[in-house]
Amino acid sequence: MTIINKDKELLNDMRSLEGYLKDELNIYEIEYRSDEEKFIRLRAKPKFFPLLGKRLGKRMKIFAPRISKLTTDEIGYLLENHELEISVDGGKELFSINEIEVLQEGREGSIRFLTVKLV
Repeated sequence: MTIINKDKELLNDMRSLEGYLKDELNIYEIEYRSDEEKFIRLRAKPKFFPLLGKRLGKRMKIFAPRISKLTTDEIGYLLENHELEISVDGGKELFSINEIEVLQEGREGSIRFLTVKLV
C-alpha cells in the first residue's frame, strides 16, 4: 500500500499507525510518498451554481469555464490561501475555497485511488 500526501508531517503521523494499518488491512508493506503530482491530478469546478449565479449574474457564464481550467498551481494557491482571484476578459473576482470544489483523480496507471480528507 502507498500513502501519498504532500504534508510530510502527516505522513510521519501515519507512520505511527503503521502496525495497526498493516494488521487491519492485512498488508505487509506501506510506502510513504509526498510527490502527489505523480499520482494525483487536481481539477476544479464551481460549487453551488445557484449561489454563484446569484452573485455573479451573467458573468457566471465566463467565470465557470475559467474555474474548470484552473492550473495545478492555481488550485494549490487556493488550497493554501483559501481564496483565489480569477481574471477573465478584464473582470476580476475573488473566490473562496467554499465556492470552488477541488477534485482529486488518480493518474493513469494507478490501480486504486482513495482520498481521505483529514480534518
